[in-house]
Amino acid sequence: MHCTSTYPTPFEHVQLGCIASLQSKYGVPVGFSDHTLGTAVSLAAVASGANIFEKHFTRRGRCLVPISRARWSQRNSRRS
Repeated sequence: MHCTSTYPTPFEHVQLGCIASLQSKYGVPVGFSDHTLGTAVSLAAVASGANIFEKHFTRRGRCLVPISRARWSQRNSRRS
């Protein structure tokens, strides 16, 4: 599982190239744990060969939103 542990992960820290490197080195399926805002990087991870996918969601009202976006919004609303 390729994962960057910052919340939210800046796009320049994602390093999707690690997916192919890990697959080549170990010859096993490789996953991606996405801590970025939105879904674009998740789709790019699948396009980069990720076999397993993880993204945390939380319920905000009646909607499910990625957990990193919910945490980011909570932090920003406290500053207001």
